[in-house]
Amino acid sequence: MQVNLEPTEASLLLSILDSSLGDLRMEIGKTENFDMRNELKDREAILKTILVRVRNATAVA
Repeated sequence: MQVNLEPTEASLLLSILDSSLGDLRMEIGKTENFDMRNELKDREAILKTILVRVRNATAVA
């Protein structure tokens, strides 16, 4: 899938993703259920990958 964003849209998306990552890290730290914690860590890894891709695409544009 390919999504074309204007610079302001990409900036907003990065801000939202960064905020979500911070919230997710806090949630991971508070979660005691092992299975839920692992699911959250998986989401964190995916979110980090998306952030890198968006940042790289923004840097190239």
